Amino acid sequence: MRKIQTAFTLIELLIVVAIIALLLTILAPALQNAKKQASGVLCMANQKALATGWVLYSDENKGNLVNAHTLRSSTFEHGVYWVEPPQTEDGIYTGESPAPEDELRGIRRGLLYPYIKNVKGYRCPSDERKYLQTKGGYRSYSMTGGLNGEPWGDYTPFYKISSIKFPENYINFVEEADPRSWNMGSWQIDPDVNTAPSTWSWVDPLAPWHNEKSTLGFCDGHAKVHEWQDDRTIDWCYQQFYGVQPGETAVSNVQPNNPDIYFMKSQFPYQELR
Repeated sequence: MRKIQTAFTLIELLIVVAIIALLLTILAPALQNAKKQASGVLCMANQKALATGWVLYSDENKGNLVNAHTLRSSTFEHGVYWVEPPQTEDGIYTGESPAPEDELRGIRRGLLYPYIKNVKGYRCPSDERKYLQTKGGYRSYSMTGGLNGEPWGDYTPFYKISSIKFPENYINFVEEADPRSWNMGSWQIDPDVNTAPSTWSWVDPLAPWHNEKSTLGFCDGHAKVHEWQDDRTIDWCYQQFYGVQPGETAVSNVQPNNPDIYFMKSQFPYQELR
């Protein structure tokens, strides 16, 4: 009786391997996009928790807004900011490119930590800075400067939550990849929408970690994923952190008629222009 062949020949095995490799090549971008979308959901949950904690802090502190600034100075005060700067166990500022534990210590000693008692909630799962060994940056989120932030620009910030008449329209948390290693200060932009569009510019970069989108938190406690419309926004933000790569042309922060700048101007919180 003739034997039935059950094993693959070498050629058949090579064909199968080639087909599997081809399928993986085709599916890899889709899987990567799905992973980024999933991380966007987790990031939005982080933003919502922070935005809600921000509201709860104000409710329990006579309507006062938590300080949105994060001072980079050896003379900073403890118990003043929403998160404190990176520091040693003794509370000494450790400067740029801090050790991760120094930055985590600053988060735990911040005024919002009692409301979000999980350091993972301060970091986006897609924050790409973890792959770079020369720069730090654990915390992915920054507060907007118009909410009791650092003294900056020609506007008067909010200091009381009762002064914010339409909280659903104002951003309190953004994703930022500060090129100085950790997210210093508060996130800033010139909020005057009536300046000449030819002069519109960015001040601080964003972090488009989610397929050229970013999560945003709002003063009423909700959060959303926002898609950026202008390629200049994406290019400038990446170049701020990664630098200009070989073959690239540097992108200016002055970007006339950029709809993304207009969006962030119109959603930036402040009481009045000076």
